[in-house]
Amino acid sequence: MRIGYARVSTDEQSLDLQLDALKKAGCKRVFTDKADLQGRRVQFRSPTDGIDTTTPAGRFFFHVMASLAQMERELLAERTRAGLAAVAWP
Repeated sequence: MRIGYARVSTDEQSLDLQLDALKKAGCKRVFTDKADLQGRRVQFRSPTDGIDTTTPAGRFFFHVMASLAQMERELLAERTRAGLAAVAWP
């Protein structure tokens, strides 16, 4: 049985596109959450992106993408703080 996993980073984001893709990929059961499953040795496979963390190349790609996403989140927060400070400046 194919099992799917869908995750979002914020409450404002929707799982709908991910859930549709997992259903089309043949997943009979889908888990959703915001938890980090690496500690449980859970592997990740994205049928639409060609990512498979059971391989060294797949793990590398996944970590690079996660690092880029983290950097973008931090830059967005930094830009937001700077924008708010500019508006509040007399």
